Amino acid sequence: MSCCSLLALFIKVNTGIVLNLLVPLVFLFGYWKRPVRPAVITAFLFLHFGILWAGSVLLRVDLPGYVRNSLLIIDGYNDAMYLPVNRQHLTYALAMCALFAMPYVRFLNRLLPSLSEVFMALQSSLLAYIHFKQGFVRSAPVNFHIFMTAFPLLAMFACRFTSIAGLKTGLRLSMLLICLVSIFATRDTLAEEVNRNIGFVLFKEEKTSINPGDRPGAKSVIPPDFTSRMGGGGGDVLGYGISYVFYNGLRYATRPVFQSYSAYHPGLIDLNVAKYDGAGAPDHVLYHFKSIDDRHTFWDEPMIYLHLMANYSVVDSALVPAPHERLLLFKRRGRKRPLTSRVVLDTVVGLISRVPIPRTEGLLYIKLECDRTMAGALRRLFYQPSDV
Repeated sequence: MSCCSLLALFIKVNTGIVLNLLVPLVFLFGYWKRPVRPAVITAFLFLHFGILWAGSVLLRVDLPGYVRNSLLIIDGYNDAMYLPVNRQHLTYALAMCALFAMPYVRFLNRLLPSLSEVFMALQSSLLAYIHFKQGFVRSAPVNFHIFMTAFPLLAMFACRFTSIAGLKTGLRLSMLLICLVSIFATRDTLAEEVNRNIGFVLFKEEKTSINPGDRPGAKSVIPPDFTSRMGGGGGDVLGYGISYVFYNGLRYATRPVFQSYSAYHPGLIDLNVAKYDGAGAPDHVLYHFKSIDDRHTFWDEPMIYLHLMANYSVVDSALVPAPHERLLLFKRRGRKRPLTSRVVLDTVVGLISRVPIPRTEGLLYIKLECDRTMAGALRRLFYQPSDV
């Protein structure tokens, strides 16, 4: 576990943080079962976190800043990647969680006297929580399928690491019922999933002909006169269609967070704004007028649009016929105009409230911050944020 947690922190930070918090507990629990001198435990923990620090130095990672900023980005992801939940999917998931918890509730009186059993039950519960959170923080079909197909393995893990006979039998029955719920919940797409993940290995099919429209990048080709305007100066892509750069042989002058929907935290937005505000601003900007999850495009890193309006001009447009997507080409003006702003309204409002919009000769840029109630904070922690 020590090796996995050390690697995980630099590969998938949220998993790594959880594992490294568990390491001291696992060490203490293991040595509690086999009495060892406290000096040995201390030395082992110093060795583990010493290797973690040495790895951060070798990789040139500011470890405290890395963890702090990662938590902020994860926090922003929880809100930005929200999708309305499918009630049927949620019902199946809650049913599986209830089936998983029932044996523990039934044998709670036999579980509590044993520290080792409590420890393993808490580990299983933590895995269940993380798995549920991962499945519904972004309620997309692929996340639901991952949750439904992997949760039976969690029940198998819990069954394997208990020595209470009645609890083991109960967990085996729960595991069987969880598998049945999983199969029933994914029955409509089960054959498709098996074919995609297994069938292509067992039953390879050779394609004798490929339609021109099926070639990779065929739908991302834009008119030659459109691309020739960009010349060799390179350009950025606003939106998420960065394939237009690569499939048309253009130079890519990217901003730090290169897809608009991924700039979901003030710090990330500021990094992109700094790019457009400095000397390294791109000469051209290919504006891909589209966003994910039915969002309004202007809600993705909106401060960039202020710089576009101040220092860029539209020089061409195109309609890509295959996906019917609209593209605009912006070119940077020779002289940079600084952005100036003044606060015209600063107020606190409640939900379902009218806000008077002040009159102004300039553009109005609105920034909203929402505070959560205790119930809202708990919902966001264990499930997903509210619709707001």
